[in-house]
Amino acid sequence: MPHIILEYLRPLKPTVHTKIIKDKLLKTLVANSDFEAKSIKYRTLFYENFHGEETDFIHLTIKLLSGRTSEQRKKISQSVGACMVDLFENHQGSLSITVETQEIERESYFKKILG
Repeated sequence: MPHIILEYLRPLKPTVHTKIIKDKLLKTLVANSDFEAKSIKYRTLFYENFHGEETDFIHLTIKLLSGRTSEQRKKISQSVGACMVDLFENHQGSLSITVETQEIERESYFKKILG
């Protein structure tokens, strides 16, 4: 825990270097929270189509087990957002960068590793 989900629009795919993004996000999260790098799960999703603003987008969802204060969640989202702005400051054209945190209720979370 946590789970990081990076979503973006397909036209960004050639410019999104997911290993660089992942490495910087992990460093940022470790520096601004109580997470250990080995406990952070990371995945990316890209979309062919998007109906909404006429802009490219990057959206990060950070799923956290419940128990953190709103100040802790804000620190995480603000630091991750700043990291993404740094990574994409030279993007050509319009780019929307958003970050949200979601709480996962500890009592109902299930995990079992098989094998």
